[in-house]
Amino acid sequence: MFANNPRFTAFLLTLITLTFLVACGEDGADNGIDECMAYPTCGTNEEEVDECPSGASCYESSICGQTILCRENDLDCDLSEHCPDARQEVESCDDLEDCITHHTCDGVIYCHSTDTCAAVPSCPDGTVEVDECSTDGVCTDVTECDMTITCEETDDCTATPDCPDGSEEVDECSADGVCTDVTECDETIICEETLDSCTAVPTCEPGDDELTDGDCPSDATCYDVEECDQEITCIESQDDVCDDTFSCPDTFSLSADYPSCTGDEIEDDSPICLTVEICDDEIFCQSDGEFDCSSTFDLCPAGFEPVADCELGDDTCIFSVACDDASWCEAI
Repeated sequence: MFANNPRFTAFLLTLITLTFLVACGEDGADNGIDECMAYPTCGTNEEEVDECPSGASCYESSICGQTILCRENDLDCDLSEHCPDARQEVESCDDLEDCITHHTCDGVIYCHSTDTCAAVPSCPDGTVEVDECSTDGVCTDVTECDMTITCEETDDCTATPDCPDGSEEVDECSADGVCTDVTECDETIICEETLDSCTAVPTCEPGDDELTDGDCPSDATCYDVEECDQEITCIESQDDVCDDTFSCPDTFSLSADYPSCTGDEIEDDSPICLTVEICDDEIFCQSDGEFDCSSTFDLCPAGFEPVADCELGDDTCIFSVACDDASWCEAI
């Protein structure tokens, strides 16, 4: 019943030790030995510990004024037999960083970290590592492998402004030049586009088309466009070309330039002259046959009626002159 009881075993060992000491004391009294030299011990399969591990059963063992703490080897011990995650068992923690003591049901093992991160944080270009950011400084934290340093921007700007491709540095932009300013580290230069960088493409005005075949038609208006040493010919849109025509009314004939039509000279018995403006050109029509100013006549030809005013520009408005009279005539 007591054979497997650790407390009984410890008690039995203590009792044997005391018996031995008493015997020694009686026999050694004449030798001047009267001090207790025994040291407390733990039971079989037990171990002395500085503090009781979590989940283990411990008890104190005392003798000769000395007390130790013993951990029982409980059959229901639930302590892990292996090192925690990210750690591996080693023989000793001596000279090892990040090494811990791990209690198991069978004793103690030593566990060392397996984290092998070796990267060291460093400040990027244009910054320096500082212990503390200055009052007006611009700082950032850089972290590597759980190590963090503070980096502060420096004023040691070394960049120099440079003109982009297709341009060159100039002291002053030319009159017809295309220039841009380039700034680096508070230094600014002027860059002017070179002729070799011209990329503009000649294009026709909106609504007009490029003439790609043959010469400009006789009834069209064409013009040239030049960009970056490239030239094209454009033909104006035909949508706005005036193609209106006008025929003189019955009993009237086309006149190249009759004096009464121009108003330069109005003679008695001059034929009736009609003035029509078509496509920005004036057309003159004069009455046929002999004409007598004393006779009764209509200034407006058939299909037109007199109006106070109308605007010349198409065949709906005519200005009529005869003898010493004139009238605006509008198509009915």
